[in-house]
Amino acid sequence: MATTDIHKPYGVAAAGNGAIIMVDAAGIPRLACRDTSHALCNGKTAGNTYILDNSDAEVQSGPGNSFTIDNYALGVDSRNNYYYSGDSAVIDVICNDSGGTGFCAGKTVGNTYRVTGTGTVSDPGGNVSFAGATAGTIRAIALDAFDNIIYSDRSYNYVRILCVNTSGVWCTGKTAGNSYNLAGTGTSTDGGEGVANMKAIITPYGLDTDSHDNIFVSHFGGSRITVICGTMLGACAGKAVGSINYFAGTGTSGADNNVAPLSGKVGSSGYALHVDPFDNVLYASGSSLIQIICQSTSNTCSQSAHAPNSLYVVVGTTSPGDAANDVAPTGALVGTMKAVATDNYGNVFISANNKLRIICYDLNGPACAGRSVDRMYTLHGSGTLVDRGVSNTPLGTNYLMAGTAAGAMKPNLYGQLIHNHAGIMKIFFP
Repeated sequence: MATTDIHKPYGVAAAGNGAIIMVDAAGIPRLACRDTSHALCNGKTAGNTYILDNSDAEVQSGPGNSFTIDNYALGVDSRNNYYYSGDSAVIDVICNDSGGTGFCAGKTVGNTYRVTGTGTVSDPGGNVSFAGATAGTIRAIALDAFDNIIYSDRSYNYVRILCVNTSGVWCTGKTAGNSYNLAGTGTSTDGGEGVANMKAIITPYGLDTDSHDNIFVSHFGGSRITVICGTMLGACAGKAVGSINYFAGTGTSGADNNVAPLSGKVGSSGYALHVDPFDNVLYASGSSLIQIICQSTSNTCSQSAHAPNSLYVVVGTTSPGDAANDVAPTGALVGTMKAVATDNYGNVFISANNKLRIICYDLNGPACAGRSVDRMYTLHGSGTLVDRGVSNTPLGTNYLMAGTAAGAMKPNLYGQLIHNHAGIMKIFFP
């Protein structure tokens, strides 16, 4: 595959088959097919890239090509329906499956629908119908195990949920079709621990859920990661359901390594947070390193000999740089990172230096086949900042967005991660 230039990437996400979502600063979504095994790439040419909005031009892919759509946040539900949002303060969805109990149940496959928002930034309030309601600027989207939609509202400092149905830990007993405030009071300040919807939170940016539907949140300017407990399992063992608790960080910005999470410093910008398939929490603060809070000994944490309940630096240092291809991640110099994701094998995708990189921990992951464990590789991009342009050939509606294959991933998409600076999404399938 050709090595071509890409626009600056700000975010990445990954599905269980190695599908990658990438963020930069331009404006068109594309599908990059490394092979033709994924449903999106059936009938296409391996090594080529396809635009995924209204066009189908082919260009060479590899460590090089890219594509974008102007959005801040992305989520994919259990049936591969693709939710996205931007600074126009809306959430839209591309419906690729009309089954299940999520928003797209009974909808027309291939069509785009408005989930919530009017385009006007305005506080919708709590316990209101989300259809036709206003919204704030949405920074991140996650789906719970029943495809209810969770998002971070950075304009009004809330974590909210759109209850599409009345299942799951967050929507049982609620009204289907209504929006609820899960955390925050509207003021951007650290209100401490306690009942989540009675505590103020610093502006929420990154957001993801674990296997128990506990919600992890990173905060712009907060130098902390918090967890909103939907259960008393995992990180919320011994905590009250419905409470918000400190999970990592001290409130002072830093980049500590090999310390207890609540004793260690994390970066302050809070751009992206991602929970891997084993409930380890990865954090990209917009600096030149990625930190992880290990909650298991699987993949990322086991390969690096990390202990559970500890905070580590996965890649990078406090000094930016541009590491070569095929290097050990520990201590490698990389540029500013505002996105992080994993596939369902725990391999880690990052964006830095106008490149999309992968750190391999399990070679069963398609993007790591033929590579080496505990090494970092460049998947796309040569380091030169280029917008690859637009084509207007119709793509049609017969495609599925990257997301949850049955039994492969939890429904909220590993790498939902699109909490980025420029607010733009790119989609890669290496």
